[in-house]
Amino acid sequence: MGILRPVKMQKIGIVGLKEDREAVLTTLHDLGLTQVETVSADTLQYLDPERGNELQRVVGDEALRFRGLKSALPPIPVGAVQTFQDLDATLAAAKSVPTAEVDDTVGALQREDDQLQSETRSIGETLDLLGKLSFYHAPLSYLDPKSYLIFLGETDPETYDTLRGAVPPEAEAMFFAGDIPGRFLLLAPRDRAEVVSRVATTSAVKLSPIPRLHGTVVEERTRLEARRAAIDERRAEIHTRLTVLSTKWYPTVAGLEEALSIQNRLFEVYTKLGAGRVTFAIEGWTPQRDLRRLQAAVDLASHQRAHFYLVPATEAAPTLLDNPPGIRRYEFFIRFYSLPQADEWDPTLVFAIVFPIFFGFMLGDVGYGLVILGVSIWMIRGFPGAQHLPKKGRNFVKMIMGPKGMQQLGYALLPGCAIAIALGLVLDEFFGFTPLHTYFGYVAPIQPGVNVGLLLLVAGFIGLGMVTLGFLFGALKEY
Repeated sequence: MGILRPVKMQKIGIVGLKEDREAVLTTLHDLGLTQVETVSADTLQYLDPERGNELQRVVGDEALRFRGLKSALPPIPVGAVQTFQDLDATLAAAKSVPTAEVDDTVGALQREDDQLQSETRSIGETLDLLGKLSFYHAPLSYLDPKSYLIFLGETDPETYDTLRGAVPPEAEAMFFAGDIPGRFLLLAPRDRAEVVSRVATTSAVKLSPIPRLHGTVVEERTRLEARRAAIDERRAEIHTRLTVLSTKWYPTVAGLEEALSIQNRLFEVYTKLGAGRVTFAIEGWTPQRDLRRLQAAVDLASHQRAHFYLVPATEAAPTLLDNPPGIRRYEFFIRFYSLPQADEWDPTLVFAIVFPIFFGFMLGDVGYGLVILGVSIWMIRGFPGAQHLPKKGRNFVKMIMGPKGMQQLGYALLPGCAIAIALGLVLDEFFGFTPLHTYFGYVAPIQPGVNVGLLLLVAGFIGLGMVTLGFLFGALKEY
């Protein structure tokens, strides 16, 4: 376990017989100790680069097939994942899954469900628009003339007057205000609609095209709601059929998907190997502390027919951070900024100490500390109830980082929240108010509004100390 330093790495090589290649690669995969690299030019003086073959293509196609089936079938508890003795057994099991019963049926049901889901979204958008058109009582077919485009506009009354004045007379646009303030119909000739649209965009007015419908708003809403109910019923039937198929085939599909994905990754490694007529060579990086363990595992997998050796390396080794479990939470921030090189200092421990203190000191408020503590716990638990949040907010959060990153961030914020709450109690700060002084006469030893100079001086010395520590790490690396 490395603290302040990445784990020391050693480049290794393995030369063995091709008949042992799959067993050796499986051992490397299961141990997870080696980062495989493309064999060096020195090795390729004696061996050729490994090439892909037909078997690799078949495994890739089957892996893609079962990955799609697994994502389409409703998941069910499978217990222990089904395993297979070797690649031949895996491919035989894959061929035993009937294409007509499983692939074709699942594919057809999935495509139909996707189409129905898209139609449901479209109906929902149309219903929202019809809800805003409640002031219009004539048939909607009247709003589809051949020579005009008609839009529903939404804005405040003042902007509506500004828009009417901004549209040039030559655009020949016509406005019809409804009985709901801020909503109106805008008619523009088709050849001048773009001019009107630019003026509306400049005025920050939202224009929505009227869908091609025939009945009144009430009639169309009734029809669309009935269609949406029919779609929901059909989608429930599709889900039931998929569940029946999943009950029968999901354990096999899940096992095959995992086995084929592993084999596919092994084949991807093949392209980095060197190959002779009956031999293969592999090179990669592994932690120095695990060399004996790795060599023993390779000897066992190859029946001691593989040669394990150290490779002199001139290139930089990959970086492997291995901090204690609590400190490891803060590796997320280090990776986010810049991962240290293998010969540099690992600042994770320093960051794990300094970040919560800085965060707590900057916040220093019981109320805000409790709010962020609650959000952190919510992040750790995987955002339960997030489906009730606005869709734009959910998409924005997903765009920043994935669920795993959010969970790591939540864990990292917990100590800082605890310090912020404790410091808030000492400073008598609760959302900027001072309840302890107001109700109990408590006087904080340091008052941020009074002792500004002292706090700035302390912050300056802390910043100077951090900069000095950074220079110290740099000097230790060089000398």
